[in-house]
Amino acid sequence: MSIQTTHFAACRPCTRPGICPCSPIPHEPLHAGPARRSRVGSYPLRAVKRRVEILDEQAIDNLAACCDDFVCTSSPAVENSVRTLARDIQRADGSWTRRILAPDVVYKDNFRSFKGIQGYDSLDFVPNIVSPSRVTIRRMRMLRQDLAVVEWVLEGRLGPLSLSVQGETEAQLNLLSGRIVEQRESWPGAPLPWTLARALWSVGKKTKDTVRGGKAAINSALDQEGESQNQFQGDPTDPTRFFMDQTKNSLWNDMINLSLFGAIIYLFTQTLYHLWK
Repeated sequence: MSIQTTHFAACRPCTRPGICPCSPIPHEPLHAGPARRSRVGSYPLRAVKRRVEILDEQAIDNLAACCDDFVCTSSPAVENSVRTLARDIQRADGSWTRRILAPDVVYKDNFRSFKGIQGYDSLDFVPNIVSPSRVTIRRMRMLRQDLAVVEWVLEGRLGPLSLSVQGETEAQLNLLSGRIVEQRESWPGAPLPWTLARALWSVGKKTKDTVRGGKAAINSALDQEGESQNQFQGDPTDPTRFFMDQTKNSLWNDMINLSLFGAIIYLFTQTLYHLWK
C-alpha cells in the first residue's frame, strides 16, 4: 500500500484563519474549491497513516534477540517479516508483500489451502466481500523463534449485516531468510454469516485452483504421450486416429468433472464441520 506524502503548500499570504501556508505543520494546500480528502478504502488517508505508525511502534511479544556474544540463532529479517505481515493484514486490500514469502509457501485456512506465491493473487475475500472493512491488530507475539502469531479484529459490513470477527494468522518463518514458509488463518467463534460467506467464496476459488492444477497435470501427461508417439511414423489414412483424439478429450472432460465434484464435496463437509463443531 503506497501512502501519499502530504506536501507543504507554497508560501503565500495566509487567507484562512489558523492556517498559514508557511507553517512547518503539514496541511492541505489552499484552493478555491471544497477540500478534497484522499481516502484509502473507506477511511481518510491521514487516519490510515496514523494506524500504520501505531502498528510500527507496537511490540512483538517474546521476540528474542537473534544474536548473542557467541552465536546467531535467527535473523533480523524475522521481525521485519512479522511486522510486514501485520501491515498486510491491517491493510486488507488483497495485496500481499511478496518479498516476505518463500517461493513454495503453503497457505491454509478452514476451507482452502494452496502452495506457491501465485495463490496469494486470489486471496482477496475481505476487499471483495466485506465492505467497508477495518482491521485492527490486537497483538503480535512469537510462540517460538520461527513461529509468530498475529491476532486481529475485523469490523465491517457483509451486505446489510454488521459483523465483527476475531482472527489469528500464524506464520512459520525461515530463521535465516526471514521468509514465511507456511501461513495459517483461523477465526475461532466467527459469526455464522462470515463462515457461510467464506465457505461459498472458497468453493469458487477451490474449483479454479483444482481445474488449473488438473489442466496442468493433464497437459504435461499429454505432452509426454505426444513425445513418445512422435518417435513412430503414423499412417495419415488410419481412421482410428479420430477415435484417439476423442479419447483424449473425454479424459480431459472426465478429469474436470471429477475435480469439480471433489472440490464441492470437500468444501461442503468442511462447512458443516466448522458450523457444528
